[in-house]
Amino acid sequence: MKFFNLLKERAAEGVKIKLSVDRFGGNDMSRTLVNDLKKNEVEFTFSRKASMQHFFYSINHRNHRKFVVVDGKEAYLGGFNIGEEYLGNHKKLGYWRDYHLRIKGEGVFEIEQQFLKDWEEDTGQRLSPQHVHTSDSNRANYQLLFSTGEELEQKVIKLINCARTKLTIATPYFIPSERLMDALISAKEKGVSIDILLPDNTDAWFTKPPSYPKTEKLLSKGIRIFLYEKGFFHGKVMIIDHTVANISTANWDPRSFYLNDEASCIIYDREIIAYVEREINEDKANSRRLTKRVIDEIPKWERSL
Repeated sequence: MKFFNLLKERAAEGVKIKLSVDRFGGNDMSRTLVNDLKKNEVEFTFSRKASMQHFFYSINHRNHRKFVVVDGKEAYLGGFNIGEEYLGNHKKLGYWRDYHLRIKGEGVFEIEQQFLKDWEEDTGQRLSPQHVHTSDSNRANYQLLFSTGEELEQKVIKLINCARTKLTIATPYFIPSERLMDALISAKEKGVSIDILLPDNTDAWFTKPPSYPKTEKLLSKGIRIFLYEKGFFHGKVMIIDHTVANISTANWDPRSFYLNDEASCIIYDREIIAYVEREINEDKANSRRLTKRVIDEIPKWERSL
């Protein structure tokens, strides 16, 4: 409630606040809470509401983007959700590890535009950015990618195919398609060193069994796989040859690649990439290596799932 109370306080001070919450991710938000926010001048919508015309698609098509835009001057994008678990209060998983970006300058305009496009889709209200967007003198070279459907998979495959020496992938859920698997194996066969960082424990148990055949096959090809043990790893990061990095909202699973609305920031700034690599190396140090022995110790009932 602390977060919602803060929004109401700022709205009372005249700050215009728009809060868009994915219907699935915000299913514990009561009608009383939503009405209280609206009563206190916080504009609110659930995003990607169910449609009777395409019911099964609409209930699976989620807005998985995580945006914050402040005064048109700075924005935040990445893996962070807003929840108690990010304070380390999850009873089972404890510490929560994630990657998120703060963006200033011209890129903020693009993020705000996309937020308002999503807002229009959910509310029918067409709006334009209200703030003046200025460039940032401390400028990094990056590209923003907003995706829905398989164009994200195509982009990721292109990035994998560009790798010549080193590829690092970090994701909380790992259920890649056959096309992604083929791209990874092809890169390895060309001599690219590949590391994949995954959580050892997960907040969604049902995502682990489908990943077992994938990780076992990649392990047999000589790809190194690390299992994060310090808590739960929720970051979505990809680094290619120390020269390109992708920090994203998208997981490595069919939902993110084929259904969800996602947002990615592809970075070409070597100083920032070096910083991200240092963080990833720290996460690897807080991990154990996946081995054939670890796979063989998975209970048969769990593998059968």
